[in-house]
Amino acid sequence: MLKRGIPHTVLNAKQNASEAEIISKAGLVKAVTIATNMAGRGTDIKPTPEAIALGGLYVLGTDKAESRRIDNQLRGRSGRQGDVGTSKFFVSLDDQLMKRFGGQSHEQFKEAYADEAGKEIAGKTIRLQFNHAQRKIEGFNYDSRKSVLSYDDVIRQQRDLIYAQRDLILSSKNVDFILRRMFMSAARSIVRNGEYILHNNYNYDALVEFLNKNIGSLVSYKFDINEIAKVHESDLPEYVAHIILSLYVEW
Repeated sequence: MLKRGIPHTVLNAKQNASEAEIISKAGLVKAVTIATNMAGRGTDIKPTPEAIALGGLYVLGTDKAESRRIDNQLRGRSGRQGDVGTSKFFVSLDDQLMKRFGGQSHEQFKEAYADEAGKEIAGKTIRLQFNHAQRKIEGFNYDSRKSVLSYDDVIRQQRDLIYAQRDLILSSKNVDFILRRMFMSAARSIVRNGEYILHNNYNYDALVEFLNKNIGSLVSYKFDINEIAKVHESDLPEYVAHIILSLYVEW
């Protein structure tokens, strides 16, 4: 634009405050407005009568977005509410969209049209290839958002659990009873789930080392391997839980 001396206005996030003013002038005769995907949303471009007489607003796209919705939104700027207008996209087989999601047919197309390099290629087949690539990236992005949502669901469940425990403590008249129950539950879980369990069998030495390091050291208590080794594996979670509860009571 600058090299050819074409007066134009750039509409992007930096001009967010003056967006309405820029858009209001985009419908003037000979007005050229360059907009990014981030700009120009939610404001109608109203061509002047002179512009309508010359064919209305001409929307020119130089790339296909990752979402067909964005492209359709751009196309919708012209011919709005019955006004005359035209929209056209100029794209390339070397665009990132086609390189990433064009698939095997992308390379076949490039080979088939190798002699047409630098020339305009038009047709239904080309359009379908770009539409197919857009559908693939939309599916990819959807799966990505779905995956992120699954992680968020884990955080939500944890948050709901913490809030429920907090509300239970705040509304209870016997907090000590609730804390004792929580201690027992947490202690059983510690014993039942740990690296000291191998092939459903306890490594007593590793268990005692873990208990002394993470619990005993905090309250100056030493778990005795000789005593714990006498306990049957099925009774071990309850045995350790009672020791931890007694430490809480004494502490």
